[in-house]
Amino acid sequence: MLALLPLLACALPARSQTAALWHVEGITPSNSLVTVDQQGVRRQLVLAYLSIPAGRQPYADRAAKVLRAQLVGQQINVRPVGRQGQDYVSALVYVGSNNFNEDFLRRGHAWVNPLANPPPQWRRIEAAARATRAGLWATPNPVHPVDWETSQKQAINVRGTLDRIANDEEAQKRMRSTFVGSRSAKVYYPFSCAPWLELDNRDVVVFTTARGAQASGFRALPCKRRG
Repeated sequence: MLALLPLLACALPARSQTAALWHVEGITPSNSLVTVDQQGVRRQLVLAYLSIPAGRQPYADRAAKVLRAQLVGQQINVRPVGRQGQDYVSALVYVGSNNFNEDFLRRGHAWVNPLANPPPQWRRIEAAARATRAGLWATPNPVHPVDWETSQKQAINVRGTLDRIANDEEAQKRMRSTFVGSRSAKVYYPFSCAPWLELDNRDVVVFTTARGAQASGFRALPCKRRG
């Protein structure tokens, strides 16, 4: 009987061993976590499989408020998964036995990150949140953070182009003689008119004269400035 005790001791889980805990100090502007690991090293932690609204994107403040309220000051279990970077850790976060990443997605505070190769159930969780209009899904026209970032970069490029044109007399002359139309609506605007900037690239057609646009069956619309 005594000889069996060492074998039983090896077979049973060691209750004295506990998972390593990280401490959450704060939230970054990109809505990742500022953490301190078990060695006392400060680490940026990205919630694995999630794309969270951040910066000036709609709902970013609400997502940050939830992260701050539920994680800052907490001890978390960290399970690194997916692609890791030099400056960050991508991980599943557990508060006790609760998978925080899944819960955050379930309550509609984030999208699934399509680039992270998430398990199939994560898309089902997102679909359920969308169906019940949880969190961001109750807001008008929610936009995935990847698409939002792309549109912001495009807007910056357009503004930069218009700034260069404003200082180039020849470019201004070309702009005044250029018209942009919508293939689907069969309407056209002067190049300097803001509404055409909202057209899908596949819907855009360019004319060098108003007469050419009209000859192609397009009609002019008055230029309504933004603001």
